[in-house]
Amino acid sequence: DEARTQTDKKVSSIIEALKDMGIAEKDLKTQNISGCQSYEAQIYPPLPGKSTNQHSVSLEITIRDFQKADQVISTLTQNGAANLYGPNLQTDDPELETAKSQARQNAIQNANKKAGELAAAANRRVGKVISIKEQGDYSVPGPLYARGGAELMEKAGTIQPGQDEVSINLLIDFSLK
Repeated sequence: DEARTQTDKKVSSIIEALKDMGIAEKDLKTQNISGCQSYEAQIYPPLPGKSTNQHSVSLEITIRDFQKADQVISTLTQNGAANLYGPNLQTDDPELETAKSQARQNAIQNANKKAGELAAAANRRVGKVISIKEQGDYSVPGPLYARGGAELMEKAGTIQPGQDEVSINLLIDFSLK
């Protein structure tokens, strides 16, 4: 209970600080709550070990204004966050869906062209499309490693948005004539 209470105080202060800087409640999501009992390292000959309890809460924070990214990381480290994972930078606008739609159309045109070349090489013609499957992108954000809060605060300024490239992978089966 003591470990949980301490964690809850830290998480509450982090959430309040994030809300104060304009992060909406809908953009704060509890991902995981973990608690366990552990023991201090034993020496030989064994002495009675003092048990300790560990408790952690993982939060997912959506930052809609990239200019606040450094401030969010500083807020986390200043309020006792011990492990930071990410960032996972993603585009969140209507243009992304338009770009994906165009990428799908381009992928189908390329598939038709390649299928025609392959069929011609085999003295055949391309028939109807039998199936189309879109294959997803399953990337996982990596952790932001640091030795302590000072190094995490230093690394906060290194986040760069870069540029996203939209690509669509399709698996298309054609019949042959």
